[in-house]
Amino acid sequence: MNELVITWQGLLFEAVAFLLFTYLINIFLFKPARAIIKKRQELLDSNIDKQKDYEASVENILKNIEDEKKEYKIFLNQIREDYHKAATDIANKMLETAKTEAIETFDKKIEEIKKSRDSIYDYIKAESPELSKLIVNKIID
Repeated sequence: MNELVITWQGLLFEAVAFLLFTYLINIFLFKPARAIIKKRQELLDSNIDKQKDYEASVENILKNIEDEKKEYKIFLNQIREDYHKAATDIANKMLETAKTEAIETFDKKIEEIKKSRDSIYDYIKAESPELSKLIVNKIID
């Protein structure tokens, strides 16, 4: 059988070939792969940063929407209060007008009743002597 002969030149050649092979693999395979991985990592990092920015802007938008919603609620409540106050004022004025008209009508009716009473009283006064004559005549007869 053939014996395996190991020489220092063979070992040196194998070592140089291994180093050259690893150097070439590093240059042609690992560096591009690392560059691609680095680019992807940078892209992911930038996308994560963008996502965080978008989330922050969405939170700000939602906060602004909630603030505007509160402002509109306050505004609507103010409008509701103003209209309620205006309606109450109008209703009070209408009630006051109706009350005034009712009092005026009542006073007119009282005046009419007083005039009727006075005219009846005057009529009775005017007819009183005649009635007393009739009564006296009835009693005498």
